[in-house]
Amino acid sequence: MSDHPRHDEPLIAFRVGEGALEPADEQARHQCRQARLTRGRIVYTRLSDRHYPDESARNGGFHRLAHRFAGLCRDNIECYSHLSAHETLKALQSESGVGCERLSVDGSQFFEAFSEQVRQQLGPAAAEALAPLALLMEGVTLEARQPQSLSYRYMSEDRFREVVRGLCAYVARVHWPQLSADAVERMASQAPDEFDG
Repeated sequence: MSDHPRHDEPLIAFRVGEGALEPADEQARHQCRQARLTRGRIVYTRLSDRHYPDESARNGGFHRLAHRFAGLCRDNIECYSHLSAHETLKALQSESGVGCERLSVDGSQFFEAFSEQVRQQLGPAAAEALAPLALLMEGVTLEARQPQSLSYRYMSEDRFREVVRGLCAYVARVHWPQLSADAVERMASQAPDEFDG
């Protein structure tokens, strides 16, 4: 076993609590569950004093509000009902473009990958039926949206607030047009805590 961490191993952010390290956010809690880290388990780690953007200024209450907002959407908007709070936030980011990086994707490469998935899922005949569409994708550049991480490690408090408010505005405009973005945010602030990651 190497003494050096692998570069592909995800970092998990912890906050220093009273005599303990605690997951810093919902993503960290989710990562701990995925790693099957349970209460009382002994874990060996190396600590880093490297600081990430504005991590000390991040407001945990506003982060909880984001997950309350996601739970509110999941519980009251049909298309999110099968998702976790974390998945709901990512879906909202993707749909709205809020808090996303815009990527350019070569149409031919996209079509090739798409055709391969069709072949694997539905068989060669289905993929062959799509073949004439390949010509339409030549020379085309598609725009894709990649949701940015909302983790404390990767996003400043100001940017985080901007993203959550943008998502509230999106939900008000698309799903609840009778409400303002502020009203959606107020409803989320009164929703129960959401800890499903």
